[in-house]
Amino acid sequence: MKKLLLIPILFLIIIGCTNDKDPKRNNIPREIVGKWKFAQYYDDMVYDITPDPHIVVDGYNLILNSDGTFTSNESIEHSGGTFSVSESFLILNYSNVYNETKMREIIYLNDSEMFLSSIDYGDFRMGERFEKISQ
Repeated sequence: MKKLLLIPILFLIIIGCTNDKDPKRNNIPREIVGKWKFAQYYDDMVYDITPDPHIVVDGYNLILNSDGTFTSNESIEHSGGTFSVSESFLILNYSNVYNETKMREIIYLNDSEMFLSSIDYGDFRMGERFEKISQ
């Protein structure tokens, strides 16, 4: 009889234990975590219905970690900080002298590709396509 009481208690203990590194716990989609390479950009997505992609040679890397931090080799001013995902937006909070925040709309995201649209240029929107290099 005591063994039967232990089974529900053990079950509750196992369910109650969670991994703090689980990206979903921080509202970070699993697919977004990893090392990304800036591969293409699209300019003027508002006025051009089918914008042409511009291939980026030696694009910068963006590493999004499951703990909500990121690093980048985009520039000295944009080398890292924290990020969050809210609804369909990626919010990058740079740890630089300007304490910049950049918001990008997530247009498309899967395990190998991410397409973002800038929303901080008013009527002009630039699309950015990233390819995942590694988890």
